[in-house]
Amino acid sequence: MQRTEISQSIFTIGDANYQQALNEGKNIVKFGQMFWGLYPGGLAFSDPSKAEAFIRSNKSVLDKFSSGWAIYELSGDLILDTEQMGKQRYLNKSLLVRRLVIKP
Repeated sequence: MQRTEISQSIFTIGDANYQQALNEGKNIVKFGQMFWGLYPGGLAFSDPSKAEAFIRSNKSVLDKFSSGWAIYELSGDLILDTEQMGKQRYLNKSLLVRRLVIKP
């Protein structure tokens, strides 16, 4: 999904593959909820500083999966396209990655 009117941007984290794909002009989809509730949806943040804090707090775990984590803006609206579960927000629908915001 790609919204044309966004009142509050959504930010997420992704590895270096996202940046490479964006540089090649490819579309990247960050998935929303699926698999009968087994996957809550991609991580969602209301601003880049919260995403950056998440990367710092979880670096040892994240680095086991990939390296070069960065923060990206998505094509949706925080209120319409995410859900709060505990202390974390997750995507409730799949969205396109629009651009690189910060590479911490």
